Amino acid sequence: MPVYTKDVKPLDALPSSPWNLDDFKREIVNYEDKREAIKNLWINFDPKSWSLWKVTYIRYEGTPKSYLGEGRVSYITEGTMHGIMRNLDHFRKYSFASMGVYGEEGNYDIKSMWLWRGTDIP
Repeated sequence: MPVYTKDVKPLDALPSSPWNLDDFKREIVNYEDKREAIKNLWINFDPKSWSLWKVTYIRYEGTPKSYLGEGRVSYITEGTMHGIMRNLDHFRKYSFASMGVYGEEGNYDIKSMWLWRGTDIP
């Protein structure tokens, strides 16, 4: 098992991958046909070094946060989603995600798909 120091981040210490996340990010943003970019993802994806995760945010019923509207009011739930993204900004170099708020007034969920470096939860 590798030894990590303050200067070496665990995800930087993973073996190199022939697939480049930055190239994919540029491609998905610039392609008019997003389906074509996703096809290229599947053709070039390196499953030994990267993984895909479906994530659903768990609301903790009865906490003060849920009492204030988390999962019940759209703008509060969207604020929670943006807060999650803001807190994971340091992870941007190693990941790509699509997040959204789904449901109807009074019952919203935050769901996302994540592509990140490594095959385990970092």
